[in-house]
Amino acid sequence: MFWFDPPDQALPAWGLLALMIGGVVTLLAGLGVAARLSVARYIMIGMAGLGMLAAAAGVGRALLAGNWGASVIVLTAVMPLVLLIAVMWELGRSAPSAD
Repeated sequence: MFWFDPPDQALPAWGLLALMIGGVVTLLAGLGVAARLSVARYIMIGMAGLGMLAAAAGVGRALLAGNWGASVIVLTAVMPLVLLIAVMWELGRSAPSAD
């Protein structure tokens, strides 16, 4: 696991910047969902989609390398994030009308 055996070289600056931007976008979108802004729901869907693509790429790379353990780690790291985004999506939905 990465945190128990970190690489010898530092993470590249673009990777850290991408992590920070993704965190800020997720925070702002979460606040928008709490305020029931429809655009925030679509941002969260996009973030979930990117998370799923990243998970698929990570699992595919792990399977090509023959490392089953790494694919399980990737899935267990990404799936709770996707579930959290799905919950935020549901919280942002408007109540059904009584027509």
